[in-house]
Amino acid sequence: MATAAPPKAEYLHITPLTATDLPAHPDLASAQQPTGQTPTLHAFTTAILKQGVEFATYYSDASIFVPKGDKASPPSTAKVTSLTGKNVPRTTASEQWFARRSVHEDARKNGTADFEQFDVVLNKDHSRNEDDYTPGIYDANRLLAWEGIGSVEEFEGVEMSVYEMYHKQPFPISDRFFTTLVVAATYAEKKFIVVQVPVDSATFPADFVASKSNTVDGKHRNEKRKVVQGHYASVERVQANDSDGTVTWEAGTVSSAGGSIPDAVTNLALPGELAKDVGFVVGFVNGQVWEGRERRFVVGSS
Repeated sequence: MATAAPPKAEYLHITPLTATDLPAHPDLASAQQPTGQTPTLHAFTTAILKQGVEFATYYSDASIFVPKGDKASPPSTAKVTSLTGKNVPRTTASEQWFARRSVHEDARKNGTADFEQFDVVLNKDHSRNEDDYTPGIYDANRLLAWEGIGSVEEFEGVEMSVYEMYHKQPFPISDRFFTTLVVAATYAEKKFIVVQVPVDSATFPADFVASKSNTVDGKHRNEKRKVVQGHYASVERVQANDSDGTVTWEAGTVSSAGGSIPDAVTNLALPGELAKDVGFVVGFVNGQVWEGRERRFVVGSS
């Protein structure tokens, strides 16, 4: 009987994963032959989440992620500290990481959000919510999901899916789409992690991609838009700090826009774009109607 492949030692890179790097899924069966050559779902999710948790600890080390000043991101009242990666462990020299940190009052009121609201918007169904709160995203198309994972090791409420995320770009630059594996989970007390890594959907079965992918002209909301594929990896960590009644939200990313846009140009824009996300999320949260942990409706959904 074939032995399952071990998970990768490093997942947090900009090089896309292939179908055989992912745990077995019925829709990928023909691309994951012979059986038993992919990592088990338990081993894969445990490995990628643990790597994300370890990576998130680097954000507080000023010798690894150097503070580069604070930015405002209204309507959030929290300042956003920009961080630039320097000799980041477990990455390659060609991968330039950027990150940010914001500390929010743990309260359900305008200008901020409480931990439960961050959890619902960022941890649960991460990509669909990102489509709702980010003006520059015009579609979030789910290709795959591994349902019913539940708990693995110290992680609870594990969600894992593959999404195509479509981003508008100013004329004459072509719009971008990013195919990403999203793995999110709660761990410890009032703490969650969201890890995203690029995936090469060209390694998926061709008939499956043809039926599911929105890169086909006329299938997504903005029909017949020319799109160019980019890649990114990211790690987000959110934790409640009961000692002072705050919530810390940290996020880091490495990105390549692809096409004719040099990575150096992307890197100039990334710190500002990262900071904007804080205001987008807080504004989105403040615009919802909440009943306990649940939203009664979602602004901008379809």
